[in-house]
Amino acid sequence: MQILWKRAALLGAVCVPLVAGVALACPCQNRERPQTGEEAAPAPPKTEEKPAVQLGPNDKGKSFALKEGQILEVALPSNPTTGFQWNLGQTDAAILAPHGASTFDAPSSDAQGAATIQRLRFRALKSGATSLELVYKRPWESDDKIAQRWNASLVVSAP
Repeated sequence: MQILWKRAALLGAVCVPLVAGVALACPCQNRERPQTGEEAAPAPPKTEEKPAVQLGPNDKGKSFALKEGQILEVALPSNPTTGFQWNLGQTDAAILAPHGASTFDAPSSDAQGAATIQRLRFRALKSGATSLELVYKRPWESDDKIAQRWNASLVVSAP
């Protein structure tokens, strides 16, 4: 009987701290919740991003001015279900660089294969002049299979 009590005490000494440790480590508990009378911590300040310059199909061949750090968004008609998409052709990467992956708006129609708008974003890195060329083609095809080209001249200046 004495051996059973020792085993039970040993089991309790091991299991109780183990269960308590698991309960304290449980991610389902929100320990960040402020106690009564406490204020929640303020959110970190958002970084100020300059407004994006938005261009589209009618801006092809035109010139535009940007400030360093400013975002340029080009929105062009696309039909990704055919394999075609807009890709960066040429630009001076020291002045203008891609800013995230391109995105596609929801199609304007529920019809299968409906066209959409592809959005490509770029960040102006430093002062200077460059051209931006976008090409509409299937990524696996050679450059002699380019279906369309879109270009604009850009001048980036200090903020």
